[in-house]
Amino acid sequence: MSDDSGKRNDAGHADDVLRRADRTADDRRIRDLMNALDAGECSGEPRPWDHEAFLARMTARYGG
Repeated sequence: MSDDSGKRNDAGHADDVLRRADRTADDRRIRDLMNALDAGECSGEPRPWDHEAFLARMTARYGG
């Protein structure tokens, strides 16, 4: 095996490792998103949103 051939194989292996790592990370993000969606759906009926009350809470908490 020549040096050039070995370098190509190493690069190919590195590409495979990176592709697998990306796929694993993507799978993890999808699983986390699906879990968050499930949690939201199981959290009960939606409540009305009061924008003014939210702003008042955030201003009281963080200043404004």
